[in-house]
Amino acid sequence: LRNGLLLAGNRPATLERMILGQPSPLALTPGWRTAARWTRGPNSVVHAYLAWDRMMALFASELGEDEEFELLRQALRLGPIAYGFEVDPPGFRDRVFVGFEGDGGFLGAAMTPPAGAAVRTWELMPEDTALYSGAVADLSTLYDGFVRFLDTLEPDAPAEFHRDVAEFSRAIGMDLRQEVLPSFGPEYAFALTWPERSLIPDVLLVLEVQDLDRAERFVNALLALARREGGRFSTLHFLGHEIHVLHWRETADADSEEPIPMPALSFAGDYLVAGLFPRSLKNYIRGLHDITPRLTDHDGFRSLLRQARQERPGAGSAGVFWLDLPAAVRFALANGGPVAQAMIEPGLLGPLDPAALPTADAIAGHLFGMLGATDRVEGGLYTEYQSPTGLLPAYLLQAAVVGALVFREAGGGYGEGGGYYGERPMLRAAPPPEDDGF
Repeated sequence: LRNGLLLAGNRPATLERMILGQPSPLALTPGWRTAARWTRGPNSVVHAYLAWDRMMALFASELGEDEEFELLRQALRLGPIAYGFEVDPPGFRDRVFVGFEGDGGFLGAAMTPPAGAAVRTWELMPEDTALYSGAVADLSTLYDGFVRFLDTLEPDAPAEFHRDVAEFSRAIGMDLRQEVLPSFGPEYAFALTWPERSLIPDVLLVLEVQDLDRAERFVNALLALARREGGRFSTLHFLGHEIHVLHWRETADADSEEPIPMPALSFAGDYLVAGLFPRSLKNYIRGLHDITPRLTDHDGFRSLLRQARQERPGAGSAGVFWLDLPAAVRFALANGGPVAQAMIEPGLLGPLDPAALPTADAIAGHLFGMLGATDRVEGGLYTEYQSPTGLLPAYLLQAAVVGALVFREAGGGYGEGGGYYGERPMLRAAPPPEDDGF
């Protein structure tokens, strides 16, 4: 114990240096100073730091000349990685810094936004978007970085890759590197929306288009290639847009009992948009056509983004993340509450009465959304999240729930065989302690 702190470590010399107040060698390293500047604040509660290069060197000394490990080192040429969690009423703030070693290697190329690029697709998403993640990456630079990464593999790897690319280019009648990749990007996004309180959400993938003529030629060539391979497509015309639909179920296993989506794609404005079902694209296109409220009209999203940009002008230039926590909680409780009351056996929740589960608004009314904004900064990428829960508590809660389920599944505490499945009900009360099997 020292000055109200509990110090613990595996090397007495380190603890002695801390007790005597001697300068820390770590605090003098440039990586620590850079990472700490971005992730330590006046209200920090948790701070974690990882010197990736030193960790990799430590593993290398233990593993020796391990081929798979060396591939990992080449692909992930990272520098310092740091995380900070702080109280920021009325919620919390998570700070994440990922440093690069040199150009960052293949991953660095994937995570580095092109000059002048910006995330804008959130302006196109409907107001009821529950989950959104947008980022920017130069596809040509990413491709070139991957080729350089292949050079570190077996001598034949680059040649084999180039043969496959050349074969694909001949099949579609376009050069993948010179014609296709420059036609797309740099922005791409994923979104999940709940239109009209639908039980099944709309899932959208959005890719920016730089050259519409070449992009359309590529999509048409890709569809023609898929047809030659046995796929069946149909084309719908909706509000002046062509929607190409893949009839996946007709080519899938006839005996499959799994639900099979009907993927669709269409060009809408400066973007190529894909969805799991034609309805997703119709809802997206109709929203733009009718000028319905967008995500920019969502009070929670707008206020959090404005706050982030007041502190860091241009925040979110490399990536924006949004999770509508109140909507997600309302959906989960409104549907999960009645299901739990119908299926949970008495005693499973201990003293908690399933009939006393709160209404959705009783919890969601105290929440607001989670916004993450990512930017390229000196030495790496910096992401800052604002939320009512924080990333760390959310992950810990998920880990606790999953751990409890795994523990009960593996424990075999329900008699012979254990577990939830087989002839036993999916949800059941735990047996008395004397019969728990341990």
